[in-house]
Amino acid sequence: MMGYDFIDIYGRPSMTPMQGRVIGLTITDLARIPDVIAIAAENTKAAGILGALRTGVIDTLATSVTNAHTILRLDEATRVDDEG
Repeated sequence: MMGYDFIDIYGRPSMTPMQGRVIGLTITDLARIPDVIAIAAENTKAAGILGALRTGVIDTLATSVTNAHTILRLDEATRVDDEG
């Protein structure tokens, strides 16, 4: 979940039964904000943090060093080759 849009590890929309049932900022709303700061401390949320980063709307991430290393490794392991 990011703002109140649900996303997958690739930063794409993920349909869930909760979609449309929550009120808050959407990814479109966040994209209009000049400096979006995400704070994520939970060490079990690396996939969610990576998905949020991959949306491109986060400018600053505040997290632990352990999370940062985990997210970097997960990014390398799940990166989609854009060159085909």
